[in-house]
Amino acid sequence: MRKPDLVRNATANNAGWAGACTYCGKPATKEAHFRQDGVIVIEKYGDSCSEPSEFARLQEWYSR
Repeated sequence: MRKPDLVRNATANNAGWAGACTYCGKPATKEAHFRQDGVIVIEKYGDSCSEPSEFARLQEWYSR
């Protein structure tokens, strides 16, 4: 399983909205930063998708 380099609370943009979860589309509460090949990929997760068991399942799928 690939682990993020940084996980932080999702911040609101100029419109006052932090964006949507990458997987379920609900409002995002966490951002996970992955560094690979000189690029940082930021994925956003909602409360249900950032639970430890669900997050592990999603990241296992992502790292394939």
